[in-house]
Order: sequence, then structure tokens, then C-alpha cells
Amino acid sequence: MAKILVVDDDELIRKLLLKYLEGRGHQVTICSNGVNAISIVDDGNTFDICILDFNIGGGFDGGSLRIFLSQFLPKETIYFLATSDERVEGFDRFFPKPFRMDDIGNAIEDELNKKGEE
Repeated sequence: MAKILVVDDDELIRKLLLKYLEGRGHQVTICSNGVNAISIVDDGNTFDICILDFNIGGGFDGGSLRIFLSQFLPKETIYFLATSDERVEGFDRFFPKPFRMDDIGNAIEDELNKKGEE
């Protein structure tokens, strides 16, 4: 089980990821923009994986939010980026939209297995 933060401005994507990832046994926190994500982390929450949309609003894009979050989250935190076709430095995985839920779920399992082997 992983603690996962999902930041996406699309309510449908947030709800679908929440239901799918909780169904796979993960603890999921969702929010709609960078300001909310910072507030969640500022409250002392930590995450194993952050799934960020590239265009999230709240004065951030996925890349700038990752930079900010990485200052407060453990260095082992894994970052995924959902995007149309942008490649941004600092992310462990990229998922072009529209993505399949199983692609995200399988990538989470792969990354957690790699982390367990270290």
C-alpha cells in the first residue's frame, strides 16, 4: 500500500483515480490545484507517490509544483506527470492523456517494487 497524492484540476479524473487506486489498496488524497496540494503537505502529510497534472492551476504547473513539494516531502517520493505531451525534468514517469488507469496502477506497483529492492 502506498500513500498517494493526486493533483488534477479535472474533477472526473480525480474521482476516477481515487476510486481506482483505493480499489488497489492505496491511501489516496486528492486535490484540485497547487495551492491545495501545498496546504496538504504543509499540514505534515507525506506521500510515497505524487501524481500531478501538468496544467493544474493555482499559480502552478506540474513541474513547478513538483519542485516545491520536493522541498518538503521525503527524497524517496516518486513523481508521476499526466500531460498532453510535455516532458518535464524531475519526474519518474510520464502518462500522456488520455491514459489508462491500469497503466498508472502498474507503474505504481513497478516503482514500489523498485523502491523495496533498494
